[in-house]
Amino acid sequence: SSLPDYVPVRSMIQELIDATPTNLAAFASLALGCSSTFRATDYRGGCNGARIRFSPESEWEANIKLGTSNGLAALEPVKQ
Repeated sequence: SSLPDYVPVRSMIQELIDATPTNLAAFASLALGCSSTFRATDYRGGCNGARIRFSPESEWEANIKLGTSNGLAALEPVKQ
């Protein structure tokens, strides 16, 4: 099996940062929120499966305070 080509994805993310420099902070907050919400008790949270986009992770206080929704909104065109 061949691996996906992530070069276009990386290019799109770089374009988002170049066009709107504040996206860099939004993406950093998203990465921090994603990694810091992992729960070893039930293996929820974290970056696996992009669950941070969905409830309940999207509604966790830590993610709301970090403003992870801003990073997710900025990345929506890449997801499409």
